[in-house]
Amino acid sequence: MNHLRCPHATLSRPCFARRTVGFFSLLLSTFLTVPTFAQSAATGSISGSVVNESTQKVLERATITIEGSSQSTLSSPDGSFRLTGVPAGSHTVRASYTDLEAATAVVEVTAGGSATVQLALKSEEIMHLGEFRVAAEREGNAYATHQQKNAESQRTIVSADAFGVVSDANPGEFLKLMPGLQMDYTGVEPRTVSIRGLEANSNLVMINGNQAAAASSSSTNRAFEFDQITIDNIESMEVFKAPVPWMPANATGGIVNMITRSAFLQKGRRINATVNVTANSDNLSLGRSSGPNEKPERKVHPGGSFTYSDTLLDGRLGVVVSVSQMNVSGFGGTAYNTYTSNASGTFVSQYQREDHQNFTTRTGASLNFDYKVNDRTTAFLRTTFTDHYYEFRNRFFRLNTGTIVGTATPQRVETTGGNSEQNMSFGDKNSNSWTINPGAKHRWDNWTMDYDLSLSRATNHYDYFPRMFGGITVRNSGVGYILEKDASRSTATRITQTSGSDIYSLANHLLTANSISVGTRNSVDRVTASKINVRRDFDGRFPYYVQGGLSYQLQERSRQNPSKTWSYAGPDGIVGTVDDNTVAGANIVKFAEREYTPNIWFGERPPDAWISPFALADFSAIYPQAFVENVPNSYTQAFRNNQRISEEIFGYYVLGNVKFGKLDMLAGLRLEETYAEGEGARTEPAIPNNATLADVIARLSRLRTSQSYTPDPFKYLHLTYRFDEKLQARASYTEAINRPNFGNLIPGVLLNANNTATVSNPNLRPAFSDNLDVSLEWYPTGASTVKGAWFSKDVKDYIVTNTYLSGLNDPFGVPPNHTVTTQENRDAKIEGFELEGRYRLRFLPEWFRNIEVFANYTKLTKTEGKFNPANSLVATNGLPNITPEIYNWGVSYETPRGKLYVAFRANHAGDVLLNNVTNEFKDARTVHEAEIRYRINPRYTLSLAGRNVTEAEEGQHFFDGRATRTGTGGGAALTLTLAARF
Repeated sequence: MNHLRCPHATLSRPCFARRTVGFFSLLLSTFLTVPTFAQSAATGSISGSVVNESTQKVLERATITIEGSSQSTLSSPDGSFRLTGVPAGSHTVRASYTDLEAATAVVEVTAGGSATVQLALKSEEIMHLGEFRVAAEREGNAYATHQQKNAESQRTIVSADAFGVVSDANPGEFLKLMPGLQMDYTGVEPRTVSIRGLEANSNLVMINGNQAAAASSSSTNRAFEFDQITIDNIESMEVFKAPVPWMPANATGGIVNMITRSAFLQKGRRINATVNVTANSDNLSLGRSSGPNEKPERKVHPGGSFTYSDTLLDGRLGVVVSVSQMNVSGFGGTAYNTYTSNASGTFVSQYQREDHQNFTTRTGASLNFDYKVNDRTTAFLRTTFTDHYYEFRNRFFRLNTGTIVGTATPQRVETTGGNSEQNMSFGDKNSNSWTINPGAKHRWDNWTMDYDLSLSRATNHYDYFPRMFGGITVRNSGVGYILEKDASRSTATRITQTSGSDIYSLANHLLTANSISVGTRNSVDRVTASKINVRRDFDGRFPYYVQGGLSYQLQERSRQNPSKTWSYAGPDGIVGTVDDNTVAGANIVKFAEREYTPNIWFGERPPDAWISPFALADFSAIYPQAFVENVPNSYTQAFRNNQRISEEIFGYYVLGNVKFGKLDMLAGLRLEETYAEGEGARTEPAIPNNATLADVIARLSRLRTSQSYTPDPFKYLHLTYRFDEKLQARASYTEAINRPNFGNLIPGVLLNANNTATVSNPNLRPAFSDNLDVSLEWYPTGASTVKGAWFSKDVKDYIVTNTYLSGLNDPFGVPPNHTVTTQENRDAKIEGFELEGRYRLRFLPEWFRNIEVFANYTKLTKTEGKFNPANSLVATNGLPNITPEIYNWGVSYETPRGKLYVAFRANHAGDVLLNNVTNEFKDARTVHEAEIRYRINPRYTLSLAGRNVTEAEEGQHFFDGRATRTGTGGGAALTLTLAARF
């Protein structure tokens, strides 16, 4: 278990200086003192490259052997290989790769010389159609299987060939099918990833081995949001569940690394283009229809992509250009239940229905270069750019109880003196991100070196005014009603109004105080990183290599969220007069959405019209005096939400990898030093809800804080024992860190109107995990695989969100009798197992042998922690926000000549504990998707893909089965695509 070193070091970096000197001394002595095996005068070397003859893709980690000897090696990522110490004479070189026929060549080796050979592997099952060749999805699966089998550590890999059609170009839609991974959705779009149950803040997302900037929806967390990248420029993705020394240690859950395209990975020119149409089963009309904005709009949208890849200058320059755009509409309805328990019973005190529509445009582009300076040196430049625009239009209808009549139950409540409300939550989210990644690779005999620089920037901005207000609440008071429902669902079976004005008529509602708002959010995240890796290979009876490297990363995030609220005062500009506090005076109907048809789904009656944030904004342009700003609140929000954080991480590592016959061993150490600074608002004492502007100004001040820490070196051990060509076992021990969210660097207390408080905790420590992973892997034939794994994570200072009731002398200064939410350190233990398999039914007759099935299952058998409730340390058997059960399965079929391809897949996530005080859970959910492709001719393919084709619902519930949320799930997303290859 790691312990912090130099915890009070200043920002002059004394720890870094000492560690760097020590590291360089260790690395230099390692490289210079290890025994060397000079090439004998009677020996030479063999070098060359390996490609797939059918697809012309280079083959990484192809096994290269010399027949009749024990000498072997694996090809590099660019397909090249080198064998040294080869006795002079004639030799047969053999290359093998999963699902391809082995290739051999005879070479003559001279003493002191070097022989060159090019090996092309082929498959009889790849159809040769004129000058074009069809690489089926199984090519991608074979690549993934081969890379996983021959990797130094446990990892999961997926190739772009296996991506299929992703309806919104979001990589998360494909990641969710990988073993142990689950996407968290915002609306119908995958946003963040959990790995083996651990939430997004515990995982690291990288592009080409460098951390990607993430504006995180203008928050202060560390989660990467996948809506800021497109899948079109991605060559492959790899998931590390057991960390490796050359990657950052800040991933107690795991690491997702997305590798972008390179022209050097495939010989010849390639042009791929698609045109597509996206639609949703909830609205398949080709014409204009209601929503999401003030005017009817189309819900079926065009899109497309274009990729050009070629090598120029006699193969020395590689160029890849890609551009894409996807446009997607989303729909849905959700019911929410808020429960109260008192002398009248346990009942739904607030019943809420949502009608939501959204629209997403994602535009991506990239330009990648590779330049072969000479046979030993290659330079590269990788770039990505993504622009993401997201309109969200959420319309809510609410019923709030007043005085309860008789006895209330979760199934039935009768009330008088209640109210009905409409609430709008609108916004336009604009996000863009880019990365620039130049670097170089060098190779000399037994030495390799690579280094690169990465610049990454992500921005996030929420637009509102003057086009629209973001939030509006209108209320109809003095109503009575009876709500009847099934406790296991949040939707109502019957609503009967017993008194008061019609709850469904907008004309009976009034704008309430401080009920008009905009939630402006702006954030910028910048990551500057550089690294260098040096490796030396050694021949001998037990071949091995030694590798070391340095890395530096600076992450800077700034956020400004100056939200504002107003009260409606009418054209006279005076709150409380006749033109704003009566139904007739306010004339709320003039602010109704005229061309939007309300729909709250599940067969329930919607309001006759919604209040319009657009109409109200137009009115404010003419009568600005009608809107009275809550100045103290505006000042507080602008001051508090103006934050700047920077974090520097210096890393250095050394590792060794040795092969003892059937046993491979990789062992290493990594050291990381962290220096962080933050600037934000300090509140002393906490601001009451009725504070004046002068009081607010007196209590707020700017604060700069800093911290630094250096854990003991992180230790890594990866063992692989290969029983034979088909069966192997792995075991790993690794250590990792999970740094706290940036927001906890700055102390602060936020008091809310309902006697609740949110507190940042500057004393929060990073979490450290000791990880054990054991697996048994069987590769029966071709790309087929069967794997079983067990894993354990022992986490010290696990970061958990805790809720408690404040008393006298609260440690954060919160007044008594407030429900406080903050993050704290506790210990946790996580254990589980994973099963996965993929098998192609080759033994069947020709027309059926291309049936392939896959499945994977992840189960957390232990999720224990000591924390909660009421400030006491109580052992619990459930950690919040961890997915304890995940499984995927699918079946695909391709006709013998490759004309037709069909696939059906399922993704399941079990119940997730959201809060271990209230024992509220996110419902288990299974989402199905389907795809059908028809190859028109060698150039053109037509496909139809559907996501959530069974329209699975989503929701939340308490431990006793009472539903708190039920949603439609967003309908089935459909994409019709015409793809072309040239």
